[in-house]
Amino acid sequence: MPAYELTHSIQTLRLPVIPVKLFNAENHSLLLVDTGSDRSIMDITVYNHFKDKITNSEQGQNIITTNGKTASTLTAQFDFTIDDTLKYSEPFTCMDCSVGFNQIQKETGYQLHGILGTDFLVKHQWKIDFEKLQIHT
Repeated sequence: MPAYELTHSIQTLRLPVIPVKLFNAENHSLLLVDTGSDRSIMDITVYNHFKDKITNSEQGQNIITTNGKTASTLTAQFDFTIDDTLKYSEPFTCMDCSVGFNQIQKETGYQLHGILGTDFLVKHQWKIDFEKLQIHT
C-alpha cells in the first residue's frame, strides 16, 4: 500500500493538504484531508471553472454548515489525479466555501479548492498514520 507524505504540507501550511490535478489541468488544486467532514466538498468557483468538463451533476440538498447556517448545494463528479498515478472520479458537494478558504489563504498564502472528506477516505480505504504524517492509499 503506497504512502502519501503529509509532512511537507503540514510543516508549510500547518494543514494536511494534497495537491491534485482536476480534469488533467496543468496547475494543481489543493484538497484538504478532513476527517471531520462527512462528505467531500468542492468550492463552487472550482465547479464554475470546470463545469464544461463535468459530465454528471445534479441539484443537491440543503446542508447545515459548521457555522449553523443552511446552504443549498449541488453534487458534481470530478475527475482528478494525485502524483499522476492515482486516478479518481468522485462526487463532490459543491458550495460556496469562500469565507473559510479565504481565511486559510490569508493565514497561509495558499488557496484551498476543496475537501476530501470521510466519504472518500472510507470508500477508498485510505488509512492515516498521524504519527508518521502519512496517508496509506
